[in-house]
Amino acid sequence: MAPAWWRQQVQYAPQEPVLLNGTLAENIRMANPDLPDAALDQIVRSVGLTRFLASTPKGLDTLVNDGGRTLSLGVRRRLALARALATGGNLVILDEPTEGLDADGVAAVHALLHEMAGLGRTVIVVTLDPAILRGVHAMLNLGVKPRPELTLRRPGQSQAPMEATNVQRH
Repeated sequence: MAPAWWRQQVQYAPQEPVLLNGTLAENIRMANPDLPDAALDQIVRSVGLTRFLASTPKGLDTLVNDGGRTLSLGVRRRLALARALATGGNLVILDEPTEGLDADGVAAVHALLHEMAGLGRTVIVVTLDPAILRGVHAMLNLGVKPRPELTLRRPGQSQAPMEATNVQRH
């Protein structure tokens, strides 16, 4: 398997994003250096970074220092999500994507998850966000002992909390 090809298949945003010293644009384009400007602008809008960028004198040319630790957690998470989206991969893995975000950021994440699912992407989210949990097709609860519990939502089932089918694998 070619590692470069595989990296392009995965959209990953970690719980604790670390940014590189460079511009905001370079941090977003890190996974896809050939990302066109129009696609970059669309990604920035979709993760809700437009207002933040408008408040900085240099916009996407703003320099990131100290691994991004001078930026708020919400901005770092949005930048990590933008970096993940830049790959356009079919496997989306997000770790606590709404933690530390304001209401606009949370709404942007929820809209993106809905969009990714609609595009047929495989979406794996590690979260405690009840709004995300209401929209899932399957949930693996690792807090159930001695074995994790897999809960599936039947096709066509309402978006109510999942209590549909519990599957225990031995």
